[in-house]
Amino acid sequence: MHECPWGIKDVFIVFVYALVLFFVFSFWATVFYFLFAFVFGFSRQAPGFYMHFVRHASDFLTVVLFYSGLLAAMKVKIFDKYRINPFVYFVRRENVGRDISLGLRSYLRFILVILSAIILVDLAAKVWDIIFSSHAHESVNAFFQASEIENAATRKGQVGLSGFVLVFLLGPFLEELFFRGCLYRAVRRRMNVLSAVLISSFVFALMHGYFFLFFYVFLVGLSLAYLYEKTGSLVAPLSFHMFNNLFVLVLFLLGL
Repeated sequence: MHECPWGIKDVFIVFVYALVLFFVFSFWATVFYFLFAFVFGFSRQAPGFYMHFVRHASDFLTVVLFYSGLLAAMKVKIFDKYRINPFVYFVRRENVGRDISLGLRSYLRFILVILSAIILVDLAAKVWDIIFSSHAHESVNAFFQASEIENAATRKGQVGLSGFVLVFLLGPFLEELFFRGCLYRAVRRRMNVLSAVLISSFVFALMHGYFFLFFYVFLVGLSLAYLYEKTGSLVAPLSFHMFNNLFVLVLFLLGL
């Protein structure tokens, strides 16, 4: 793993710049869209199309604009500033195939553990109810249902080709570049491995905005940071991240 020249302050500046650029991009995107709609009369001539765009494309565009700002901020404040080529700095080309395989195998083990844990918790709640005549199983079911509702709400508008590109390709790539490539490396420079893994994973889960699924995303973050520390390359965590998002997207499309 290459020596990290940037610090936590640089990563914080990147995030602030990303937010600023996001608001700038959003403002001008909104201005141009409504100007275009006004000139060509889309909102009057085709209100159905107009409302469909507002309801379904706005979520996608919001995420894309934020990712664009994040990428631009990383390029200017880290990659250009420290003269780093991310495709060389964060990737070990000689181990790409091995790292992709490692990421896939690690995710399969991870999801089996998660599913087994869910089954065991559900079973333990039923046994607890039988022994103590409580309502533990109802509480567990309510938690899982809330998690499903939260996941469905956050995935709204992300189905289709655009959603596939965002969730399976663009999202994992930029998130790994920022959370593992920039944030984890900066924290790892100042602290030990365990602290860096825990802090970067916590921030990763926090930034996803989940409540009921926070612990799951945190565990994903732990796995991704571990893979990056183990391989010294973003390929393995990127592979893991992509398969995780694909699995979640397929479950959502199937209505599970």
